[in-house]
Amino acid sequence: NADPEGEIRTVNTYDPILGNKEQVVEVGQYPVLINGVTAAYMTNEYTITARPAYEGGKVTATFTEGAFNVNTSNQYITVIGGAEPFGVDYNTVYPVSVTSAREDGQLIIEYHSMTIAKEEGWKCTLSCDYRKPFVMDGFQSVEGATGKGTAGSEALLTAMKFSVTGDKDDITLTGFRYEIPQADEIFSELRLYATGEDGQFSRNNLVATLSDMTSTTLVPAQPLVISAEGTYHYWLLGVVKDDATSNAQTTISPVEMTYSAGETDGSVDLSGLETATFKVVGGFHGSYNIGSSIDARYPDFASAIADMAAVNSYGKSYQSIGNLQLDLKMPFLTDLRANLNLGYDYQHGTWSGGNYPNTPNA
Repeated sequence: NADPEGEIRTVNTYDPILGNKEQVVEVGQYPVLINGVTAAYMTNEYTITARPAYEGGKVTATFTEGAFNVNTSNQYITVIGGAEPFGVDYNTVYPVSVTSAREDGQLIIEYHSMTIAKEEGWKCTLSCDYRKPFVMDGFQSVEGATGKGTAGSEALLTAMKFSVTGDKDDITLTGFRYEIPQADEIFSELRLYATGEDGQFSRNNLVATLSDMTSTTLVPAQPLVISAEGTYHYWLLGVVKDDATSNAQTTISPVEMTYSAGETDGSVDLSGLETATFKVVGGFHGSYNIGSSIDARYPDFASAIADMAAVNSYGKSYQSIGNLQLDLKMPFLTDLRANLNLGYDYQHGTWSGGNYPNTPNA
């Protein structure tokens, strides 16, 4: 039983003697079954106006069977309100459907007869999809960009969020385009992360990477599908080149986000979002081997710290700040590894009476 609660209605169309030539049928959550009459009367016509019970709904008429005069110009049905002209007659192969493309969601079914031949009738099912397509709106920039970073480091460049409303027609995000002058001179890779409703950056969901800086459009590696209402956050991170020039600067401007929904491709203009800035600053960042192995960067800790000390920022006072991340391999125990993070801060200033240095800390 397709209708255990008796919610599906059946409507009989116009009776040439007793019926109304113009019927209005309201279609809601449950289908309406139409039993159509093919009247055996000359120049007989009647109409059924099917309208949605919900604001924003769209009515669909699915014709499942019909018996019409072999002369298609004598007996036929036309449906008004679809995206394309639609009709049913003797030659129709069932089932066939048409969905309203009108703003009010209605369909008007018109029966035409110019013959006295009485056939067996026709049937169709009216249904209404009252769900609303997903819509993206409220695009905003999100705070969190670091604005600077050392050579070899990773830096958060920019972030955005937007809201999605609706409950049908999934949206697939296909590209995120940014304008980043001199990107190839500063960054070795760009990475895009998604955090969904969470407004805090995390690396749990990497959705796109880009290492060819000739184009700063990031394309998701896997389909990035939006299928629910909510707020969505996206974060752009840059990997600064190991040989990036200190004091090099650039800007990061969101340009466009492309998407597809059903059979439609579209784009969102992001130029109204904030333009971020980024500067390469002096410092030390990296992950290196220490020891006597062939891939060791430094032979011992002293040389690693000396390398950090070589990165200085000069002014009236002298300061050297370094951050060293070490991934250690011991040549005599190949399976033993250790990871060590060191901080280095060296300062001294010239004061009346002499120099007062601060020793490195690790």
